[in-house]
Amino acid sequence: MTLRDLLIYVGNHPESVVLYFAILPIAALLLAWIAGVEGRDAPWKFLYSALIYLSAVPGIFAPFLNVYIFLFERGSILNLDIYTQLFAHFVHDPDSGVLCGAM
Repeated sequence: MTLRDLLIYVGNHPESVVLYFAILPIAALLLAWIAGVEGRDAPWKFLYSALIYLSAVPGIFAPFLNVYIFLFERGSILNLDIYTQLFAHFVHDPDSGVLCGAM
């Protein structure tokens, strides 16, 4: 499976992207509830960092993919797929460092 195949699949099945980004804040809340006061200790902070990476990597990857498509493949902005290109930006709020959840 190539990256193009993955983006075509996600474009045809947008519920997978919505479900992925809806699970992240739910998992963060569940993890905070389970960890409680011990959330800053060693096993819990690694799980929190995994949640941060799971939300931040798609958000960082999306603008670079946009730049590549617009500049090098001469893609049109009118052909932009909302789920694969823009949705990742709205999940992680870089100002507060908090997972925002699906819109």
